[in-house]
Amino acid sequence: MRRSKDCVKIPSEVIVFYSNQKNKIVFKSILTQKLLHLKIRIVLFKSKQLIKVLSIPFFIQSNSEKRELKSIKGFTVACIKQLLNESFVESNCSLKLVGVGYKVFYVNNYRDLLFFKLGCSHPIYFKVAFNCNVDILKFVKLFILGMSYDCVSQMGSLIRLLKKPEPYKGKGVLYSTEKILLKEGKKI
Repeated sequence: MRRSKDCVKIPSEVIVFYSNQKNKIVFKSILTQKLLHLKIRIVLFKSKQLIKVLSIPFFIQSNSEKRELKSIKGFTVACIKQLLNESFVESNCSLKLVGVGYKVFYVNNYRDLLFFKLGCSHPIYFKVAFNCNVDILKFVKLFILGMSYDCVSQMGSLIRLLKKPEPYKGKGVLYSTEKILLKEGKKI
């Protein structure tokens, strides 16, 4: 059988459990366990370590839903690849605080609550998600680590929303790889 876009290779470190009746697939590795609810059927080849996604839905669908089967199939393949990647690789996101006096601290050495000084008149507290870890370096750099890419990226974007980078001075919370193109100020 040749591999195509609808086939996904299973790494040897990951164990796959599939239930056709419950429309669920579970990926288990040394680090974590991931679950995916399926809308279309798949075939699992244990001997070849391969998953093939089919265009057969679990339930009877209307004509408009039948037209969307190709996109659902591609989405399912992408989700399976992402969960396989997440099952043995930890996701990360790094942020930096740019501005005079911008700092971040742990509250009373609890690693699940952060305190930000971002030039506001009020204190800003942020609760860390239960499945993510945050490390602070020199009070101006944050490293977010976790097993779920969605959780890590969402937490990074929520922290970034606390103080968006402004286009005139470039101050705010930025991703570590982000570059701000500064606008020109008023001319007299």
